[in-house]
Amino acid sequence: LISLFIGVIYGSIAGWFGGKVDAVLMRVIDILTSIPDVVLLILIMLAFEKVTFITNSELKAVVAIIVALSFLGWAGIARLVRGQILQTKQMLFVEAATAIGASVPAIIFRHIMPNIMGPIIVSLTFQIPANVLAESFLSFIGLGLQPPHSSWGSLAAEGWRSLKTYPHL
Repeated sequence: LISLFIGVIYGSIAGWFGGKVDAVLMRVIDILTSIPDVVLLILIMLAFEKVTFITNSELKAVVAIIVALSFLGWAGIARLVRGQILQTKQMLFVEAATAIGASVPAIIFRHIMPNIMGPIIVSLTFQIPANVLAESFLSFIGLGLQPPHSSWGSLAAEGWRSLKTYPHL
C-alpha cells in the first residue's frame, strides 16, 4: 500500500505536468531502477540495523522489511501510472473537466484514476508474490525475520543448516 501511494502520487505528477518535470522525475526512477534490487534490499536492511529510535529488534526487522519493499516497489507503479495518465489525459472527458474549471487533483483522482485502476491492480497482484519472495530471501540470508517468527526464508535457512543431519527437512 505504501508503494501504491507513493507510486500513484509520483507518477501522477510526472504524467500530468510532463515536460521538464516529467524528464527529471523519470531520470530519478531510471537511476533507482539501474541499481539491482537485491543490493538495495540488503543496504536498506543493513542501514536499519543502525537505527536507534526503534529498540525492539523484532519490530525493527518488520519495519525495515516494509520500508525496503516499499522503497523498491513504487518505481514500477509510478512508471505505469505516468504512462496511463499520459494516455488518458488526451481523452475528451479530461478536456471537458478542464473546460469546466476542475482542479488538477480533482481531474486526476475523480476522472483519470477510476479509468486507470485496472492496470494498477494487475501490477499490484504481480508485486505481492515478488515481495513475498524478497522477504523470504532476506530472511534466508539472515537479514529478515528470525526465529521464533515464521518466514519461508527462515524455515528454508533452518532446513539448509540441518541438511546433513536431517535431510528430510
